[in-house]
Amino acid sequence: MNQSQFTDPPANPQESACTGITIVHVDDQQPFLELTSDYLTNELTDITIINRTDPEDAVSFLETNNVDIDCIVTDYAMGPLNGLEFYEQAKSLAPDIPFILLTNEDPDAVVADAFEIGIDSYIQKSSGTANLSILANRISILVELYRQRQ
Repeated sequence: MNQSQFTDPPANPQESACTGITIVHVDDQQPFLELTSDYLTNELTDITIINRTDPEDAVSFLETNNVDIDCIVTDYAMGPLNGLEFYEQAKSLAPDIPFILLTNEDPDAVVADAFEIGIDSYIQKSSGTANLSILANRISILVELYRQRQ
């Protein structure tokens, strides 16, 4: 069963009953969250996507919910925390979860810092869905590797 959660707090009860691959996706642009969720639910089997538009809310979700997360995908420029700051907070709560930076930011400005602190993958956002197929593939690969290490 494919599920997408488009609401910010309070947490949706379905978020605590996730099966298959569970992704937390953080982006301050609701339309992009919806586009990405629609694409990934059609592309990947048995996926639950927990969407948050606020990185601080995503940190709170990770702190307070007993959900097995398989991957975190985040934008870079999001207001109160940027993607790298969010990564630092999320990693303190879930140190081994694969983390993907999906952003419009100039790669020269963020990629070196992202990899230096431990982000697993960087994907440049595109205007359409072209790079979403790369995202789906990257999620599949990273989740498989993550589960093998468990």
